[in-house]
This record gives sequence, structure tokens and C-alpha cells, in this order.
Amino acid sequence: MVKLSIVIPVYNVEHYLDECVSSLYNQDIHEEDFEVLLIDDGSTDNSLSIAKQWAEKHGNVRVFHQENQGQGPARNLGIDNAIGDYICFVDSDDWLTGGKLGNVLEIAFKENLDIIYFGITVERSDGSFCAVPTFRRKNSVIKGEEYLFSSIPVGSVWGAFYKHSLICKHDLRFMRGITHEDVPFAHHVLAYAQRILVSDIFAYNYRYNPHSTDRSREVSKIKKGILSNFHVAKYLRDLSKKEEFSTQLRGYYRRKCNSIVVSEFINMKKTGVADVYFIKECIDVACKLGVYPIKGRTLSWKTTLLIPFINIKWLLSSF
Repeated sequence: MVKLSIVIPVYNVEHYLDECVSSLYNQDIHEEDFEVLLIDDGSTDNSLSIAKQWAEKHGNVRVFHQENQGQGPARNLGIDNAIGDYICFVDSDDWLTGGKLGNVLEIAFKENLDIIYFGITVERSDGSFCAVPTFRRKNSVIKGEEYLFSSIPVGSVWGAFYKHSLICKHDLRFMRGITHEDVPFAHHVLAYAQRILVSDIFAYNYRYNPHSTDRSREVSKIKKGILSNFHVAKYLRDLSKKEEFSTQLRGYYRRKCNSIVVSEFINMKKTGVADVYFIKECIDVACKLGVYPIKGRTLSWKTTLLIPFINIKWLLSSF
């Protein structure tokens, strides 16, 4: 029986992939208990060849190939083919700390968890490492709503095991055609999670990559990221209309939607891409998606105060 499916989107990471996959075989878990799904997303370097070499070495490695579509569709392909009780998403330029996954998996089964989060260590630009702050109440079972309502940012999907049956039951998938596609998924799955636990085990290592979407200084990538987040906001706005969710949770999704919209209009100014044509494009996109003009509050009283000014189109255009 496969207990854990590890889904790894692969795109032009020939210099990192060996370290990433190798770290999976330096764990306190038997090889027959987990599988590795390497999803090549149309790599143009030797990544696909390296992935196939790992499949030749280990019978629990499966390699899939698709034309370049982005991380969202790659992860979806992994979900569609996974057979493990839990699913873990790993970025192909990151790696896992040795001897940790078995312990995490044991806790997940023992507590019958929908999600278990484990600690993340982030590499800084200067090569040093720091631990990412996590939920203060560690090693106790809570509901997903409680985690959402805490002050811990919800975004990336790595650093966690997700119960496969929970994902399938609610047909949860990643958005296509945008960056930050893991943000909607991470927020959505928590709405259904009744048993989650934040472990004090540090198992995931995030590599500093100056070429990543979030750190890129290319104007086109910055603009795509901003426009993508308006689609993320719309996704959360749609979640706020689901009657199956509690009033408090629906209110959270509305305020989170508004927070993202405010942040992205501010982000345009900070990143220096706020030319009049792009501002107009953002306003048009946000209007079509129904997230602008902004209605209601954000998650912060400070950004809530900015809403009346951001809602004035001509003032916004004068950035």
C-alpha cells in the first residue's frame, strides 16, 4: 500500500533535480510506502532525461511529460495519477531534510489528519538560512478555519501532507494560466479540513532562486504576477458565496479578496510598473472579475482605510 505520493513539477532544473529527488531517498520511510511523481512541464534542458534516470533506478518513481503549461496543470496531473493516502507537493529546486518524512507520516496516520504541516527552512539571498514562522499552537489538532483565522500567511502548498481522499472528495485542483496558483488551493482545502496539525518537525528546505516569479525584476513577469492575483482574488470572492461555509469563513474570504486587490494596486507603485496603460488594464481586469470597485473591508484596518481612495479610478490612474 502506498502511503504517500510526492508530486514534483519539473521545468528546467537540471542543476537541482538530483539533489531534490536524492533527498527523498534519505528518509525514515520504506521505499514501498511512497511514490515519486515527476511531472516534466516541457523542459528544454536535461531535466526530463534526469527524471527518467531516477525512474530507472527506483521502481517507485513515475515520470510524466506535458507541453509547458505551468506548475498548476503539472500538479493537477500529479493529483490525477497519485495513489497514496497522502499527497505532498515539492518544488524541484528545493530539498527535504533527511530522516523526517516517516515521522511526519506516522503522526498523520495516528491522528487521522486531513493536513499536517511541517517546518520550513528558507535560504536567504546571502546563503544563510532562517525558519519560517508557523502557527503557535504546535502538535495539537485544530480545524482548518482556525488556521485560516490566525495571522500565519497561507500561500504555498509545499511543507505539508494533504489527505488524498479530501482532495478527491471536493475535486480540488490548481488554477491554470496564472502564477501563484497554489494560493487559491491552499485557502480552499483548509475550508474542508476538520483535522489539521502543525508539527514542530522541520523537514522542508526552500532554495533561494533569484529567477523565480516572485523575485524576478522582469517587467513582464511582475505584471503577470499582479494580474494573476486579481484572478486569485476572484477565486476567493467566489468561495465567500458558498453557503456550505460558515458566516465567519465567508467573511474571511471576502476580506482576503479585498486585501489582495488593495495590495496589488499598491504593488504596482512599489515595483515601478504603474504606467497609465497598465493601471487601466488592471482596473479593467479587476472590474470584469467583479473584485473592483472594492466592497467591504480588508483583513487589516490600515489597508481598509485606503479603499475609498483606490476606488476612485482617476485618482488611481494618477499613481
